[in-house]
Amino acid sequence: MTSQTRLLGAALLFALASLPVSAGGPVTPVEEPMIAPIADVQDWQGLHFGIAASRPNGDNFFAERGESAASNPDDFSGTFPTVSAGYDWQRGNLVYGVALAISSGEITANPTTSVNFF
Repeated sequence: MTSQTRLLGAALLFALASLPVSAGGPVTPVEEPMIAPIADVQDWQGLHFGIAASRPNGDNFFAERGESAASNPDDFSGTFPTVSAGYDWQRGNLVYGVALAISSGEITANPTTSVNFF
């Protein structure tokens, strides 16, 4: 045998050895069980309404260092009730829209003053 014949025989043997072998005949693919249901696509398009109320927090301390004037802190009071309405459109993953919000109310603060600040 020549070296070319040996090389061709080794290549043929390697090719045959690398083919898949099925001992029990053809295999039927098994369908895997579904782990999680496919999520429904959410539709964010449509009319919306809202109500809200806000309230201030903190105190209203004021100081003017150059004049040595300062107020004694006092709490804010009041509320801002708000109503809103709008419409949103959805195109794919993008949601855009318009809204109108109307707010009214009043915030008051009544600090007591020091001798140098009035």
